[in-house]
Amino acid sequence: TIYDTPELTVPNAKLTEASAALCGADGALCRLMQKGKLETAMNIGRDIIPVTREMLQLRLQLRKGRGPQIIDDCDAVAARIRGILTEIHKHS
Repeated sequence: TIYDTPELTVPNAKLTEASAALCGADGALCRLMQKGKLETAMNIGRDIIPVTREMLQLRLQLRKGRGPQIIDDCDAVAARIRGILTEIHKHS
């Protein structure tokens, strides 16, 4: 059903994009820690926590059928996580 309904497909795709960026951030933070940049990794890691919470809330809203209302928020969360990933790569 979700793939046949654009109101659900678009926010779901944005949340999937955010999840993929979050996974990339996890790996990149681990590499920072391996390079001895523990403080940098910890500081950036703290920035991820509120965005992850927001992503979870959006996923719950999507499941409640609020897809059309959260499209912009899903896009913003994905952009924020991509931005954090970019920040991590600057320190690599």
